[in-house]
Amino acid sequence: LKKFECYEIKNLDKSEASELIRTVIEKAEQKTIDEIFSLSSGHPLITTSISKKYNETRDVKKAFLLELLQKNGSIYSYCNESINYYYNRARGQTLLKTILKIVANENLRLSEIAKKVYRSAPVTKSILERLMDVDIIYKKDNRFYFADNVLRLWLKLTSQGYEFDDVPDDKILDEVAKEL
Repeated sequence: LKKFECYEIKNLDKSEASELIRTVIEKAEQKTIDEIFSLSSGHPLITTSISKKYNETRDVKKAFLLELLQKNGSIYSYCNESINYYYNRARGQTLLKTILKIVANENLRLSEIAKKVYRSAPVTKSILERLMDVDIIYKKDNRFYFADNVLRLWLKLTSQGYEFDDVPDDKILDEVAKEL
């Protein structure tokens, strides 16, 4: 990759996201734009995916959940590829997956995570450091958090069995929406 340059694409600010949303949703109301921005945090792919699905569903939360949890959804694919990338970069997949699922569900201290995975604090700390090195989690006030909230939500929900081949019933989506 010597002849390539890497550019980091940062999340869009609210006005940029609004402009992007309006290119996908004609006559988008401000409330719709605010909801999409709140769920996507300005991530371009996620913003676009929710907007496109919104054109079909006319419901922002439903559009987001369908894209996030349907196996053919673009946000699902993004999250799945991202998590596999992080696992490959950090090495030690089984314990990494367990720790990430724990952090996806609650923001805990090192000692609390170590107890949940039945490992010593030094072993757990080493794994958490590897996860921080690849930027999937970060530490703040002695607690560990996901860097990408959409990825956190995807891992949390899919590890609870919420992933679908087909469009699920509205009742199931309403149940999942409580996690937002």
